[in-house]
Amino acid sequence: MYRTNGLYEILPIGATQSFTVTCILRYGPGRTVILRHFQPRHKMNRTWAEYQDGFDLGITGRWIGLEKLYWLSRSKTLDFNIALEKTKSPFVSVKIVYENFEIGNSSTNYQLLSAQLNRARSEINVTDCLSSLIGSSFSSYDMDNNPVQGLGCPAQYGGGWWYNGACAQCNPTGNLHQSGGARTGVDDEVFWEPFDWTPLGINIWL
Repeated sequence: MYRTNGLYEILPIGATQSFTVTCILRYGPGRTVILRHFQPRHKMNRTWAEYQDGFDLGITGRWIGLEKLYWLSRSKTLDFNIALEKTKSPFVSVKIVYENFEIGNSSTNYQLLSAQLNRARSEINVTDCLSSLIGSSFSSYDMDNNPVQGLGCPAQYGGGWWYNGACAQCNPTGNLHQSGGARTGVDDEVFWEPFDWTPLGINIWL
């Protein structure tokens, strides 16, 4: 019915209050934007309140918010899609697809409950970053829910994410230190193993 990109008011099944999400509708199947990170000057090292409620940094940076993501993921029927932009000319983007994605509510600190990598629809040899994080709660620099106390993954990686005792094998909310190219080797840059390059930007959507 609607084919215009923009903000839409939705009411997920089970939710008692509607909320606004960013939808991309003009090209192919509709997308609900979870993360958009394309501007190096925009830092994702945000507070717990910001990750919970969401934040909008303009067209090149936004995070939907954990509370909204919880309500959207309850059905476990939506794919959690990640696209890493490698080059602009020619345009090359690496896609990673997780099925049956679900997180818990605020009482669990938005624990990652389910995420199954679909290898047939994902880049060959991509590391399954999320499966090893199932059972982990979301963390930010001011709310470190990692069971390994003192590890400090949010501060080390420069952003909020689900972390375990080894932090994570991906860092979508890290810093965009450069315009693509080889990884610099610092922990707080955006990366997804086993790729030896850092992306120009990253999109995540349902």
